[in-house]
Amino acid sequence: MYVWMGFNARRMILDLLQEALSKNSVTVEMFAYDFNDPVIAQLCLKLAEKGKIRIILDNSSIHHGADKNGKLPREDDYEERFLKRAKGQSGIFRCKFGRYSHCKEIILKENGTPVKVLTGSTNFSYTGLYINANHVLVFEDPKVAKFYSDVFNCCWQDGKASSFRKTNYAQEVFNFANTEIPSTDINVSPHTSDYAENLLDSISSNLLDPETSSVVFAVMEMGKKSTGSLISTLRNLHKNDSIFTYGVTDNSSGEISLYKPGRRNGLLINAKGVSRELPRPFKPEHSLGLAHATHHKFIVINFNKPSAKVYCGSSNLSLGGEIQNGDNLLCIEDTDVATVFAIEGLRLTDHYNFRSLRDKGREK
Repeated sequence: MYVWMGFNARRMILDLLQEALSKNSVTVEMFAYDFNDPVIAQLCLKLAEKGKIRIILDNSSIHHGADKNGKLPREDDYEERFLKRAKGQSGIFRCKFGRYSHCKEIILKENGTPVKVLTGSTNFSYTGLYINANHVLVFEDPKVAKFYSDVFNCCWQDGKASSFRKTNYAQEVFNFANTEIPSTDINVSPHTSDYAENLLDSISSNLLDPETSSVVFAVMEMGKKSTGSLISTLRNLHKNDSIFTYGVTDNSSGEISLYKPGRRNGLLINAKGVSRELPRPFKPEHSLGLAHATHHKFIVINFNKPSAKVYCGSSNLSLGGEIQNGDNLLCIEDTDVATVFAIEGLRLTDHYNFRSLRDKGREK
């Protein structure tokens, strides 16, 4: 069941960790936010025993400190287990920057040289892999891997927003392109307020560019409390009849908002609470509780044109997150990559549209 539900993302994550376990020359650097998937956790403990892994793990109030009953969150419990088994160069460092250490990254180094990196929106957790709709990307490119490794080591034993904002990593965009990978811009946060505003404004400008003919998106949070120009622009984009818009967002209220062509004010779906007519063995579908259904953070522009690009990564695309969180935001200019993300956006939007119609007893 978990193999099927985690699908490609789970396999790609486990493949990297198992590669590190199987090769004496390979070590791991890792950023984690939610961290409670037992298979991933056990692989990391095995790496810790071999002296082959360092982890930067979020310690915001969500993941740190006992509750009123004295129960530790799983991340605190895991830290204790890790430290008991860690040997050699293995270590774990807890931080939260201004609010969250929100990245989800695995960097592989061979003989001390970075060789590949996994990033994206997928937390290394039960919800991240088996409940949320998410994405991961793996760059098998030494330069990209070195960049992420350099950022990791800049944060190691520091993890403060105030100091990271002063580094070059937070103050400029880094571009990578060669015959093996498409042109990819990477921004890492937390940024200064001015830089974060300019970054989000630039994406908003691309959405509203006269050459933009289509926008497909899946963004976790697009509520009115989200700050910055981008979410507001994206939320209102469906009013522009000259742009084909198709997208889904999972608001903190637990409702799924669906925007599709022909509906200026969108369609609101309670995806977590509706009754559903599903065939066996899916009929006893469990409530998602507080978990997000759509956890993606991606926007695709002009997916079927040479100018296609996709914004993706761990960033929630809001001003507050870009200023306070440790995050990464990528822009990949490639028709094939954009098409893959566009298919995912279409899949989710059509899925929730169908389920909403079934729930209301209507047919399309």
